[in-house]
Amino acid sequence: MSLENLWGELPKTGTTRTPLVILREQAALFGEMTNRILEASVYAQMIASPSRFIADLNIIAPTLNHYRITIAQIKYDLTKTYPVELVDTLAGVTHIVDTEEEFNRALESILNSEKVQRVISSLLLQIGQ
Repeated sequence: MSLENLWGELPKTGTTRTPLVILREQAALFGEMTNRILEASVYAQMIASPSRFIADLNIIAPTLNHYRITIAQIKYDLTKTYPVELVDTLAGVTHIVDTEEEFNRALESILNSEKVQRVISSLLLQIGQ
């Protein structure tokens, strides 16, 4: 006897990349750009309610006892994806973005910010690079 499918049709995911996917892509790219001298990671978790999602983008210095600094954080409702709160943790600024394009622009402004660039430079100096 075969099992009856009680799930129905599963929804299609479409082409929208979630903020979490974008952070993970940027984390992987950062590691490649620094030849793994510095790495980036994304730590994700559920908070407060079952559908509230939070994730941190961290820069890690493996040779400095795995020193870690959070440079950005996202918060959003798992059932909607957008809008998303994108927090520049070094500057203490929160961006509310409504689309993937807005998210990319806001994230780029954080990753290219003077504060993030100083952190990267300082870590590379500490490592001797």
